[in-house]
Amino acid sequence: MLDTELVAPDAAGVPRFNRIARRIRMRNPGAKLISELPAQAFVFDVLDVDGVDTMGLPYIERRNRLTQLRLSAPGVVVPPHWVNVPLDRMLEVAAEHDIEGVMLKRLDSLYRPGVRSKAWIKIPLRRSCPVVLVGWLAGWDKNQSSLFRSLLVAAHDPDAAGALVLLGSVGSGFSALGRRQLQAQLDELTVEDCPLDVDPPLWTRRCVTWLRPVLVGAVEYRERTSGGLRHAVWRGLLPGRLAEEVRMPPN
Repeated sequence: MLDTELVAPDAAGVPRFNRIARRIRMRNPGAKLISELPAQAFVFDVLDVDGVDTMGLPYIERRNRLTQLRLSAPGVVVPPHWVNVPLDRMLEVAAEHDIEGVMLKRLDSLYRPGVRSKAWIKIPLRRSCPVVLVGWLAGWDKNQSSLFRSLLVAAHDPDAAGALVLLGSVGSGFSALGRRQLQAQLDELTVEDCPLDVDPPLWTRRCVTWLRPVLVGAVEYRERTSGGLRHAVWRGLLPGRLAEEVRMPPN
């Protein structure tokens, strides 16, 4: 019994969330999709070998048993692991190879299904970029409906003649005071028509308040997918930045 994650690497071998998302949605993918988006099983841990429970063994012992299995089949990969390498070096190498982050595991940690533990820590690499504020969505609480729940952000796409294109929404990273102060600025920029040059998804049109696209802010995010910025977090306004100069961040 193996602890495995399905991934869909790009041409460089780097797993990409948007690629596996396309595969997961298809119950019976055709030959064309399988060829375009080949999936792999990344095996990280072993829970049982020949009916013998290994979850109570220290991680390093389970890892050695996983190596001894010598798993070799098309689409099955056992990612490498390192011991006694400084964290800053691991993060540096991950960034060089455009990997989303690193996973730290204590060598003596047991396997505890469904339990969050400080013995395993995921450290994601985060990128940052400027974005143009183009709209906001109201809060869920009717008592706070005058405050935004999340911001809609965009950037100019050089591959589409500089069109202003939606990058998704940002709903975290705001303090209560910061949210109120920013809302006062947003209220002065409300417009009737959508400022985007490319039609946004239908879900935005039912509950969005559009803005004149002049405010520029900074966000941190994990990666840019076909759906926009993944796990975006607000980091504040960028006074003096011109919205016309904000370009689409790299994939």
